[in-house]
Amino acid sequence: MDNSEKVNKYLLGDNGVVYQLRLGEGIPAAPMDGFGELDSNGDFDSETAPNQDFSISKDEAAQTELQKLIKENS
Repeated sequence: MDNSEKVNKYLLGDNGVVYQLRLGEGIPAAPMDGFGELDSNGDFDSETAPNQDFSISKDEAAQTELQKLIKENS
């Protein structure tokens, strides 16, 4: 992965909200960044906890498109 380039990950929430994680720009980025794994008790351990947090995307076009997709498929 070219770490000099911006990396944006989007999650389309079933709550109608688009979430975004911005990576890259000189900081190493990996495919699993932002994701984690829960144990059988529903908890993260230190090795599988997410290392980055998604936030609500300010990309209005993405938010609008998700609303359109939800409306078309409900």
